[in-house]
Amino acid sequence: MNSRERVIKALKHEEPDRVPLALGGSAYNIHDQAYQRLLEYLDLPSDWPPFRQDGFKTGNYLDERVQAALEIDFRYVYQPTPDLVRLNGTRAINGWGLTLEKVNGFSHAQPTLAGATIKDIENYPWPDPRDYRPAPGTRERARAYQEAGLAVVARSVCSYGFLEQAGQLRGTEQFMVDMLLDEALARCLVDHIGNTIYGLMEVYLDEVGGYVDILELPGDDYGSQAGPIISPELFKKYFQPWYRKLVNLVKSKSPGTYVLAHSDGFITPFIPGYIEAGIELLHPLQPGVGMDLAAVKQEFGKDIAFIGGIDIQQALPAGPEAAVEEVKKRLQELAPGGGYILAPANHIGPDVAPASIVAMYRAAAELGRY
Repeated sequence: MNSRERVIKALKHEEPDRVPLALGGSAYNIHDQAYQRLLEYLDLPSDWPPFRQDGFKTGNYLDERVQAALEIDFRYVYQPTPDLVRLNGTRAINGWGLTLEKVNGFSHAQPTLAGATIKDIENYPWPDPRDYRPAPGTRERARAYQEAGLAVVARSVCSYGFLEQAGQLRGTEQFMVDMLLDEALARCLVDHIGNTIYGLMEVYLDEVGGYVDILELPGDDYGSQAGPIISPELFKKYFQPWYRKLVNLVKSKSPGTYVLAHSDGFITPFIPGYIEAGIELLHPLQPGVGMDLAAVKQEFGKDIAFIGGIDIQQALPAGPEAAVEEVKKRLQELAPGGGYILAPANHIGPDVAPASIVAMYRAAAELGRY
């Protein structure tokens, strides 16, 4: 069974020969510092080109040598996104019109629509999807991956979904108030973000449709480590209709492509809404936030598949033995019956030793056999 066959069987909620392994997605890649140390550990030269050039992003490599060494079943294609910054004098501005600054290695944006009216939102210079076409050869590369027996993932067209992008543009606290007290403005903002994402995905699918097994939607965190950030009712009111539109777009242009959504935190109350919208694969089932992952699998595992589950905050930084124990636990909870792809719950950080990364994937390849 090759990698692509393995992945598709798992996505059909059937048991393949082993659990598929993933690394390189929009929300489950590896921090550049951890990647460089991993190269040294694997005795690989540091000559693989980054897939993007942006000093504000921290996971800029999709190194196929590393993916092969770790027995990763996926390869990834990429479309330039409005999140990439350009310098305007001393200011760093992205395609959403946000001015960014870097603090302790992470980027922060200053809201540009904090005091905006509906008219201001309608007249805002939203990104033009035609400016973000995939690089020449992207379709051919995706087709070559499939022909080589690898599963192909299209990384998301931008980093943030409706809630988080609205929070960046409007200010998170203000947008939370808007959803409750100014429905017209909140819907206007969400719809403009949704239309932008829809247009970006149209451009993407026109290039790679038919050669992509999974398409990742922009990540949107509806949960925190303490519980939901918003109510399921607000999710269904403002965001679920857009998920349905995006799923329908994917299915119309690339019927065989599965659709992945991402939300960190405690998200059990939102899973039925994802399923109703047609989402087929959910990342990350974050450990340590109060979710009973075995119960989630039992209740929802016939209707949606899961990717992720491996704790990057406690287990992986604790060393190889803890990494292996984490793999054992997640396989026990999530692997039975198929429908599970093992991956980090978020980007592997600089606090994770290369030995832990290798131990995680080697244990998963060995212990994940059905």
